[in-house]
Amino acid sequence: MEKEMASITVDDGLGPHRLEASYLIAIGISLTSNVMSDHDELKWECASCTYLNYPSAILCTMCRSSKNHSSPCINEPPSTSGDDWKKFDARNERWSCSACTYLNVLKARTCSVCSSKRPEYLNSKPELEDTPQIDDKGFDLSKALNKWDCSMCTYKNWPAVKSCVICRTPRQIVEIGDDDLVPLSPIQSTEKERRSPNSFETMEPLQRYLICLQKTVDTGCISFLEAVYQLICLDDDNVDRILHYLYNYSEQNRKITALESSLFNQLADFDNTIFYNRSFVDMLDFRDQNYLSNIPVEYYNSSPSVQFPGSVSSDGSDEIHARIREDIFNDLDLCRMTNSSALFNVPEVVYDLREWLIHRDKRGILMNFDENHLMYTICGSDTHNPSTNLGQERYAPLILRNRGGGHSLVDAVSQALWGVIDKNNLLRGAVYRTLFAQEIRFRAYWESWILKLGLNLCVYALQRYWENVLDCHEPGSAMEQIHILVLAQILNRPIVVLPIESSKANMIPRCDKSVKEKHPMEGFYPQLAVFNNYRLCRPLFLCYANGCFHAVILPPPQRSPVFGKIKADRAKRVFRYLRCPSFPLEHYVQFAVNDAETLEFIKFGLVVDVDSEGNRWIYHSSFIVPKDSEMATEKDSGTILWHRWMASHFPRKNFDLKRLFLFF
Repeated sequence: MEKEMASITVDDGLGPHRLEASYLIAIGISLTSNVMSDHDELKWECASCTYLNYPSAILCTMCRSSKNHSSPCINEPPSTSGDDWKKFDARNERWSCSACTYLNVLKARTCSVCSSKRPEYLNSKPELEDTPQIDDKGFDLSKALNKWDCSMCTYKNWPAVKSCVICRTPRQIVEIGDDDLVPLSPIQSTEKERRSPNSFETMEPLQRYLICLQKTVDTGCISFLEAVYQLICLDDDNVDRILHYLYNYSEQNRKITALESSLFNQLADFDNTIFYNRSFVDMLDFRDQNYLSNIPVEYYNSSPSVQFPGSVSSDGSDEIHARIREDIFNDLDLCRMTNSSALFNVPEVVYDLREWLIHRDKRGILMNFDENHLMYTICGSDTHNPSTNLGQERYAPLILRNRGGGHSLVDAVSQALWGVIDKNNLLRGAVYRTLFAQEIRFRAYWESWILKLGLNLCVYALQRYWENVLDCHEPGSAMEQIHILVLAQILNRPIVVLPIESSKANMIPRCDKSVKEKHPMEGFYPQLAVFNNYRLCRPLFLCYANGCFHAVILPPPQRSPVFGKIKADRAKRVFRYLRCPSFPLEHYVQFAVNDAETLEFIKFGLVVDVDSEGNRWIYHSSFIVPKDSEMATEKDSGTILWHRWMASHFPRKNFDLKRLFLFF
């Protein structure tokens, strides 16, 4: 008797999670509940994690190892008479627990069932010397992609995982005897390599980049690079890293940038392979059909069905795009826009109906990120001590969704400035023309950034990298970090990029204070004196997650939780701050050629304020309250566009449109 189930609900200690049938079947878990007879109860033991699986399971339920590589089914428990428990199976390399008789793998320091310690004689060096060593096969990522063994269940976890994906045990630094006898975790391996002379200098560029990412905010870059490496290794039939990336980050449109392509091309096996501008879906098509049968089908259809304001031709959107085109060509020589463009403010009703916009039919334009990270970094305040709002009444900025992939950077900048996506590729065309007009200047800044990153790319790789940077005119092509600097000159205003946690499985994002090093994308992209006259103006805020940029929209002044308590003489000014990073501001400034230029950017581009508690904040704007301002007599085109967009998306039966647009 069988009963088919469409989905199941599991509880991993952090709360219930609903798993759909297509995902579970893809990883080898059968959704058929069987009423089994006695002869069907024989389970097969996984050779990797010793978990007892039902016969219907194709892959191990715990570690997803193949059934074909497993040991025969266990019909009876191991004998515990006499001193037999002290022996371990040399063929399978396991030891029997003296308390519960569970067969643990040799590397397990405690029993996976009862947590009892393994016998002392197994910790001696002579016994471990007889243990067969794992053949490394000498692939180029053996150190950078080194897995770590969980001390509780012995599951092999990947470097990006901070706790075991099976039992949730935190990663620990445990050494037994000689360091070479136990596989090192990525942190241990990194520290050991740094202690050895000239080890870091001899690493592959991809290894250096992964080590740099390991100590920063988890934006999904490590998991993406691991998944791509697993895709391009044709002799590897595993899909664990691919499924981990798709399930936890779900960004199939993410494209391989020129930097990441150069890092892969530096490896001996992939020096002539073309990776640049390929999306993750394109890389999936690179594999054979037998390999792709393990990937859930729904991940192939990755086109988001989101209706953005301004994406459809209308009077309001045509007016905005016409103004953008006029401003871009107003200064054709430098492709620089005029300074009259005002920041776009999201209407207040968006903050009231936030949840509806996110979840309704998956068409919401707001990203559903955990905002604790941003609330710690960006603060809206109307007092000289902005830290008071962090512990009491906090309101987070909004993150706007865009088309993703190669469109994400220009879309995010266009949304932050005008509230519409760059559907006509106006900003992309301006970047392309500016790079060719000022190639020598921008290449000098780009080369200095490469040297500071310490990747040591060869001359051929650098030249191919720069050619990919220049080849940015095609719509949807991947854009690089140097393009952010170019956009800052085109707009004549600085751009601030903030990395945020992007993993769905990370229920508690890391606080900024625990991040000791900055993310490569993070920082202040200044206005260059050779292109513009310095002016202290409001920067554009972009957040970076999983290879995509998104516009960060700060709440309007009226949304301040203590707006009604402001003194009369300060009612027209509401200050906003950006918390200074934990690392020096000299490291925060991007693309400075030397230290003198860095100090100049900080002096003229950043104004640092200190509150009563000693916290440092970057002052970046002074807003005029629209209700009390004589300048706010006419509605800007962005507000009109939002009015029409929300009227067409909000059903009248659920919301009172008169109340909805009362503020217009």
